[in-house]
Amino acid sequence: MDWSESKIYRIEKGRVSISTTDLRALLSYYRVTDEDRVSYLIRMKREGRGATSSDS
Repeated sequence: MDWSESKIYRIEKGRVSISTTDLRALLSYYRVTDEDRVSYLIRMKREGRGATSSDS
């Protein structure tokens, strides 16, 4: 991945949304390889569209 540290920080903190493609890349980077887990996280991302996070 050729991402800036600030991009990763913003994604991890929930300050910006993430595309499904970027989510798959990030999960691969973190070595999340279980397809059930990957599918679950992608589904959660899609269901969470439009939701805002109150965590800082």
